[in-house]
Amino acid sequence: MSENSLEIMEQVERNLDNYLKGMIDLSNLLVIDINKFKELNIPELDRDIETLMRTRTDILSVSMFTTRGKLLYEGTNLRLKDTANVKEETWFQSAISGKGDIHISPPHVQNLYKTDTPGSSL
Repeated sequence: MSENSLEIMEQVERNLDNYLKGMIDLSNLLVIDINKFKELNIPELDRDIETLMRTRTDILSVSMFTTRGKLLYEGTNLRLKDTANVKEETWFQSAISGKGDIHISPPHVQNLYKTDTPGSSL
């Protein structure tokens, strides 16, 4: 492998590491908000999530669930489908079986939210 290819691979690795660190930092801020105020429906949490959504165009939704799959917080304009069952989602099962407050799932198509466009999903 050429030296140039190795440099590109190292740069991609650094970029991914920085992206993941940023996502973890953002998640930690939300956990701190929740722990500080001991509730989810507070203006400060809404403000932080609105700021997150304005500054991170790669994040489409923020929702929080209990370990039993009950929706606790829906911090975006998107609404869950009436038929949504997060307990059946691979990312949810993986998060429940993991340790800690933060779970980062691989990219996937989410089919939990209602949309204005028939046949589309988020």
